[in-house]
Amino acid sequence: MKSNQRLVLSSAVIGVALSILGIGFSGMSFGSAETSTTSESGGMLGHIILTVYDPNGNVKTYLQTDNLVIDQGEACAVKRVFLETASGSADCGGSTTGEFNVIALGTGSAAAGNNDVSLQTETVAAGLARAAASSVTITDDSSGTAGAIATLTKAFTNTSGGSVSIAESAITNSTTAAGDGMFARQTFTAIPVANSDTLTVTWNITFDGA
Repeated sequence: MKSNQRLVLSSAVIGVALSILGIGFSGMSFGSAETSTTSESGGMLGHIILTVYDPNGNVKTYLQTDNLVIDQGEACAVKRVFLETASGSADCGGSTTGEFNVIALGTGSAAAGNNDVSLQTETVAAGLARAAASSVTITDDSSGTAGAIATLTKAFTNTSGGSVSIAESAITNSTTAAGDGMFARQTFTAIPVANSDTLTVTWNITFDGA
């Protein structure tokens, strides 16, 4: 059964947590996006965390929400596991041999849909253009109840000279937009990323064992 979730974070609680961790914060804002979990029970579930830091490392904005694992991503995952060789899968779309470890950002507000194959308005602003994740980790639950989690993280520093409002993100399998396949996408409340600010994006994809 699909479930809906809305997460509102308390600035006081997060502020205390950040103080304990030794992370500064100034003019911080928090938000939630009106989204739903992304797959049936026992399937693939997505979650994204976005944090904007000023040049001094202070947290300006923090937002997290569920995200949508799109049909193209689901089909590619199944074919890669059960049918296809290392040469790739026709159902993956675009670059069929690349791993889904590239994070793209955009300014479009159109809601994510199962048939999406691209962001609505991908940004190419300096420092915010799509790039391979700086880290990809796999966490496996040996009990088989929590599933396995793939975590992709990338810090983008805006060097465009102006502010850019990021409102969508995606996981793709190519650093070239014209040749990519998409695994997951989500839109959220627009996040202003000023020049010299850093936006850290963390995607969690859970292959649920529950």
